[in-house]
Amino acid sequence: MDQVEEVKRRLNIVEVISSYLNLRKSGRNYKGLCPFHQEKTPSFMVSGEKQIWHCFGCGLGGDVISFVMQMEGLEFYDALKLLADRAGVKLKQIDNEAYSEKKQLYDLNELAMRFFRHILLNTKPGEKAKDYLKKRNINDDSSEEFQLGYIPNQKDILSRFLVKKKIPVPLAVKSGLVIKKDYAKANELPIFDRFRGRVIFPIFNQSSSCVGFTGRIMPQFDTGEMAKYLNSSDSPIFNKSFILYGLNLAKREIMDKDFAILVEGQMDVISSHQFDFKNTVASSGTSLTQSQLDLLKRFTDKIYFAFDQDQAGQIATERGVELAVSQGFFVYIVLIPKAYKDVDECLQKDPKLWQKALDDKKEFLDYLFLINKSKKNNPSEVKQIIEKILPWVNKIQDPIVKGGWFKKISDNFAITESYLYEALDKVDKTKTGDISGNEKNKLSPDEDQNKQILIKVLALAFVFPKFIKKFSKDLKEIFAKSSLYKKILKFYTNSSNPNKDKFLAKFKDPVFPLAVLEVENDYDNEDLLLAEKEFVDLLFFLKNKTKHSQLEAINAEIRQAEKDNNQEKVKNLLKQIQDVILKK
Repeated sequence: MDQVEEVKRRLNIVEVISSYLNLRKSGRNYKGLCPFHQEKTPSFMVSGEKQIWHCFGCGLGGDVISFVMQMEGLEFYDALKLLADRAGVKLKQIDNEAYSEKKQLYDLNELAMRFFRHILLNTKPGEKAKDYLKKRNINDDSSEEFQLGYIPNQKDILSRFLVKKKIPVPLAVKSGLVIKKDYAKANELPIFDRFRGRVIFPIFNQSSSCVGFTGRIMPQFDTGEMAKYLNSSDSPIFNKSFILYGLNLAKREIMDKDFAILVEGQMDVISSHQFDFKNTVASSGTSLTQSQLDLLKRFTDKIYFAFDQDQAGQIATERGVELAVSQGFFVYIVLIPKAYKDVDECLQKDPKLWQKALDDKKEFLDYLFLINKSKKNNPSEVKQIIEKILPWVNKIQDPIVKGGWFKKISDNFAITESYLYEALDKVDKTKTGDISGNEKNKLSPDEDQNKQILIKVLALAFVFPKFIKKFSKDLKEIFAKSSLYKKILKFYTNSSNPNKDKFLAKFKDPVFPLAVLEVENDYDNEDLLLAEKEFVDLLFFLKNKTKHSQLEAINAEIRQAEKDNNQEKVKNLLKQIQDVILKK
């Protein structure tokens, strides 16, 4: 996420504007006297839902930054800096050109969305895509509401369109819609399309601006080697970790019903809205993030998790629940009926059954009781279950809610509450037990970033095993002590036809399988060059990090040697520093 969006995300426009003038609630919005022209009847409106303001008297309007620019008489960067200080964001140098580029990217996505939509509705290749959507029971109203489109299985149909429209190549590449060729012959386009032979799902932010796309491969082009769903690459306006698919259409219903149904994929959302479950949003193939929860928190503090029933869905549920509980959400699990693999399939076959599943939702700890109920008569197993559940209870912020859960555990397992409180005192507050009984140590932000990068590198190597051989020297150096790296090497060495799903199913800790799923979601086999670029960038970061750590350790030894007046050792250590710096 760029700095502009980070500042806006952290601030609530109602609170900022309220610090300048008096606002009063008016339905869903807030109203006040406009500070930019003389008026006696309030015509100045602020929408906390859309994070915008508008005066119906003088016609001015915009976002929180434009308000401060008008109010304080500041240029864009100065207004942003003022708000960044208020939001606690450390601002890097930024200029109006970056802000202008964002607008160009929004306009470009809008143009591409209309292009995809036109192909779906008005061309012969689009007929097969329309037939596919009909087979998936997506009606014309839903197709229109979600602005679905199509792109044929050609290498540069969108690229040629963008060049014809005089879209600058660097901007098109930055949007993530096209990929730059390493080498282009004379009179050949320097770019090619990222999406080919796919039904296109535009991705909107909560203000209904198109920020990116997901492409679903058409069945006739699905060879099994490409990602079934492919997202736009990250851009200055798109990062899937900051977006909830369908939130722009669902937010009003979420507020009215005071809960959000969280599903995995776009088809789940579209079917849900089509069957009038309009308070449904999707994480779109990524594990739930803090930023996504921040978005939901504006509209509700209740989440119904309805992820797929496969292993990946269960892993994503566990991680999402942990984060949501720690942020004060009331969390429920919706059990998709066993006959159906996901929400979309259940709705298409039996929408009444899906309503019943929602009615029968389980609070998360009740869900833990449910899956462990057969064990509760065995004292040793009860102890294990309690030790598994207590860290979750410990994450609950509200003391009344926490007390209610203690009573429920006490009643469920016939254990005196005082014993539970005594056991809680022994719970390590830096750890959280997952459903499988594993524990996840909390890391510092720097350690957490390093761990995520290490896992991402191994996930890329696992999905693209060519990298293992090509970068073997670097990988051996960085992962010399990594048991996971050794497992991956063994996996590819010992089998002529390795089964990736079977390998991933053995992991109790969900971190690596989820990283693999995200890599597969980001890249297909034809994106090998893009994947390799990220792989090399991450390796470079890790190698520099290792160098930095080695230099810090040697410098500490030099300081000690100087204190001991051991000049010979100082000389040798300085030689070591030179060797580390020169090492490739």
